[in-house]
Amino acid sequence: MKKLVLVTAVVAACFTYAPAAGAVTFDGLCDLPGQTTYSKDLVLLPQEITWKFRIDPTTAKCTGFVDGRFVVDTPAGGHVTGTGPISCGTSLTATFNAKGQLEFPGLGLADPNLGVTVHLVAPAAQNLLVIQGKDGGYATGRASFLGQNDVAGTTQDCIDGEGANNLRFTVQMKTVGPMSG
Repeated sequence: MKKLVLVTAVVAACFTYAPAAGAVTFDGLCDLPGQTTYSKDLVLLPQEITWKFRIDPTTAKCTGFVDGRFVVDTPAGGHVTGTGPISCGTSLTATFNAKGQLEFPGLGLADPNLGVTVHLVAPAAQNLLVIQGKDGGYATGRASFLGQNDVAGTTQDCIDGEGANNLRFTVQMKTVGPMSG
């Protein structure tokens, strides 16, 4: 019984945090379509590339609690920038600590930005994500490029090594407890 109590206390300590004063909190789920750009054209073999995800604030939506206020399909925006070995057509397992922010415009918040770090695993057409709040908490999700780009054209651009440097994506994420940042 003592071991169960100790394990429970350790697990609770790992996921308990106090948000920094003035930090935005979010607890819920989001559908975040957008555009990604790459510093170099994608090719078949992994190469060190800087990439930027820009979330489209006209179509991105979140539902849940923003600073304790319940919202449904509230507009969201934001961006994430990272660097790492990326390719198209190659299934690669890697993790990037990309920095960025999730934005909640139009809610009347003094600072509507939640700072995040994104850990991207298995960069390919279906990326697994762990998204950490700058001041605590996290979300899990995936970024998908499938069905949003010209597959034949992008594949040919990859083979030729030119032109595959701007792709549409959708991130779907769900918090595991509140995020703060």
